[in-house]
Amino acid sequence: MEAPLEVLMKESFGQLYARLYRENFEELEALRSKAKRNSVGVIFATATIFILASINPIFILLLIAGLVIWAVRSSRIKGKQSFEVQKRGRTYPEVFKEKIVGPIIEHTFETAKYNAKQGLSSFDYNKAGYNDRYDRFFSDDLIIAPLKADNDISTFITFAEVHTERESRDDDGHTTYVTVFHGLAGSFLIPKNVGKRIYIRSNGRVNGWNKNKVKMDMPEFEKVFDVESDDPILAMRILTSDVMAEMIDLYKKYKYRFEINIINDTVYMRLRTGVMFEPNVFKSSVEYKQIEKYYLVLKALTNIAEHIYDTILRLEV
Repeated sequence: MEAPLEVLMKESFGQLYARLYRENFEELEALRSKAKRNSVGVIFATATIFILASINPIFILLLIAGLVIWAVRSSRIKGKQSFEVQKRGRTYPEVFKEKIVGPIIEHTFETAKYNAKQGLSSFDYNKAGYNDRYDRFFSDDLIIAPLKADNDISTFITFAEVHTERESRDDDGHTTYVTVFHGLAGSFLIPKNVGKRIYIRSNGRVNGWNKNKVKMDMPEFEKVFDVESDDPILAMRILTSDVMAEMIDLYKKYKYRFEINIINDTVYMRLRTGVMFEPNVFKSSVEYKQIEKYYLVLKALTNIAEHIYDTILRLEV
């Protein structure tokens, strides 16, 4: 017996969104409401502390004493039920990623592996040669998914959310951290070792006097991106009109800075999205524009990667 036509056909984004909304809205909104109350409570408590401290520092000592007493009393209760709480209680971000982010990734890649708690290693991230100095490295939301080439050969793209920070100290010795990069970063192997390095940067990152700066044949692309390579012909052959158009469309929609490094047999990509897969407790848990952004960004990265892979597959290098 043949499967129904609607099963054989892949869902459109509109159908996917409608299903996710229908199946998850009530559960996620209940969790979001609780998380929002907690966030507001923390903000109010912090503001109160600062106000009281500005009036009289003695309030800080009283507050610390109260917190110690509360912590001791609550630990006695929680100690008896810690296993049950860990088993039952899942946070709003955890459920959101399972019920919303996971299905979107599956819809985009079909056979992807997604682990919200794992990420890229700093070693793998550094192999891209972005040359950004940082002191702290964080990564989660690891995605490993196949890229389908036209000739049925597949390779895997691996990427995750990455956040790097640089440490800064003022004259009084106070330490602060400044974001260096925050967004999606990853890589995939290409079928041939091109033996060259090709860098695609945001416009203005490659100086005009750089002898390796490549002049592309699409003026609109050059307004947004710079290309650097010691083999300009190869760079122009790899960056086809399809790849450039996809990169331009993604930039126009979200204004994210996009970088691609092609080094020998590996393509490294990163997109400065900022926070990507974390829900906002002050907005709807199934907000259309937010979910659409996840879908469109993943789809664009996939299309760009597949175009580059297929082009290099056909090149004689």
